[in-house]
Amino acid sequence: MRILMLGNSYTFYNDLPGKLAALTGAEVVQHTRGGARLSEQLNPKTEMGARTLEALKNETWDYVVLQEMSNGPVTSREAFLRSAARLCEKIRAAKATPVLFATWPYERDSAAMAKMEKKGIGYDVMAAGLSAAYHEAAERNDALIADVGQAFYKTASNAASNAVFPRNVSSGSSAATGSASRNNNNTAATGSAPRYNNTAAAASASFLYSEDGSHPSEEGTRLAAAILADVILEDQKKKKKTHTVPSMAAKASNDQRLRILYLYRILLRHSDPEHPLSTNQIREFMETEHGITMHRTTVPSDVALLQAAGIPVCARRSNVMLYYLEETRFELPELKILIDAVESSKFITESKCRRLIEKLTSLTSEKNAEKLKRNLYTSGRVRSGNEKGYYIVDAINEAINEQRQISFLYTEYNEKKQLVLRNDGSPYIVSPYILIWNGDYYYLVGYYHAKKRITTFRVDRILTQPEVLPVRADPVPKDFDILRYTREIFRMYDNQEQVQVTLLCENSVMKGVIDQFGPDISVKQEDDNHFSTKVTVCTSQTFYAWVFQWRGAIRILAPGEVREEYREMARLVLEET
Repeated sequence: MRILMLGNSYTFYNDLPGKLAALTGAEVVQHTRGGARLSEQLNPKTEMGARTLEALKNETWDYVVLQEMSNGPVTSREAFLRSAARLCEKIRAAKATPVLFATWPYERDSAAMAKMEKKGIGYDVMAAGLSAAYHEAAERNDALIADVGQAFYKTASNAASNAVFPRNVSSGSSAATGSASRNNNNTAATGSAPRYNNTAAAASASFLYSEDGSHPSEEGTRLAAAILADVILEDQKKKKKTHTVPSMAAKASNDQRLRILYLYRILLRHSDPEHPLSTNQIREFMETEHGITMHRTTVPSDVALLQAAGIPVCARRSNVMLYYLEETRFELPELKILIDAVESSKFITESKCRRLIEKLTSLTSEKNAEKLKRNLYTSGRVRSGNEKGYYIVDAINEAINEQRQISFLYTEYNEKKQLVLRNDGSPYIVSPYILIWNGDYYYLVGYYHAKKRITTFRVDRILTQPEVLPVRADPVPKDFDILRYTREIFRMYDNQEQVQVTLLCENSVMKGVIDQFGPDISVKQEDDNHFSTKVTVCTSQTFYAWVFQWRGAIRILAPGEVREEYREMARLVLEET
């Protein structure tokens, strides 16, 4: 086995290639330079770029490991993604497998981290940004990923109670127990190992870093080597298992049972009621796609076998016999609605949106998929930048189903457009009740233990995948009405206290009030032209904007402090105009 490592000092520090060779038994070659970016590996005008391109073109490799400049995936994300995509394409052309070596944030409170903080990127944000960018690159390019950075981050976060330390590489066995996978399995190697004996050293996780707070220590490099080795060796095992399948299929190419399955796949992929297949078309697909020659009289008998098995294959006579698979999946209008919903969602990032649409279009025949593609459009709306949204939602769902508390970091943007942590960087501990989709966003509703109240959080502002705690969640109160709660809160999150507000409304706005709060609100007729109602809301800017849009037809009567806050907002706006 031959491995090529493309990177910089994070790769060559403490002889990571040598350690990886010891763990895998492979020949490991490195093309590295301090501070190098992946874009340099693609530039034939540089010494390293010319060397790399020549190696990919004329040498044989099993795996090529890609490592970007330390903060590049966060500070220059799109450039990193472009370089990773181009390199992965060349690696695939060389019949090798790309492996993304996801690196770590700078050590907390280090001089290197202080420089990042001046750019508005804190420790937790850097850790999440690096992991998200590398995972996106792996997902886009069907590459393996070794998320060493998350192993560093989790060690730093949890070392005091669950410190880890890699085994000695001289044993010749892998230290990490993380699973190797392609990114579309939603898992990555993060590594775990025996407890580290020196609790004081482990508590700060400084044992993973060198003195500069950026490069890995000897122990950090050993952990990186162990995780990379696990990913590669696990992939080797999978390939050995699958290599026997093609030869078995080839031997069985004329097996009637296999031919029947291929016929079903052909009908599934190429036919629908508007695009039936003739006998000759089926024979042609069988020959070109599966290398099996069918006699024309075999097609009707094979179709009959599928029908006997309950597969809804329809046959109709025209000038010739035509066959198609009756639509048992999504109809075209149904898929169009689902695609429009994905396209219009702010919660789903651009890359996840593209992947979802690809999967949705695969749920119909190729002819119908072409129609869907012609109807797609990009709305240009602002989307979430949180690539981990899927996995955050999945973790919350898991916690709700298992009735467990969750812990997560919550973010907001400050006046400098910097992403910062709320709650002074401390995690929120919440008993999750339910997830709500409202106004293009997901919201988590749960009991916030620190404040001892039910609170709403916007999911895309949760920094990383929440930790599902072993602590049992507080049960949902028996008098908690989720339908009423969603009407009252209506996108008014940000942990505001709920307040009962009395509104005086003109009769003409009754429809708007019911649309917002529901038909079961209690109203009192004040005079011939006005009614009043009491609603429970979070008195955020969203609520005040809703009141303002009615141009005085809705007024706040009580409580006094809410009324005064609204008047003060209006006064400040008038002074600025």
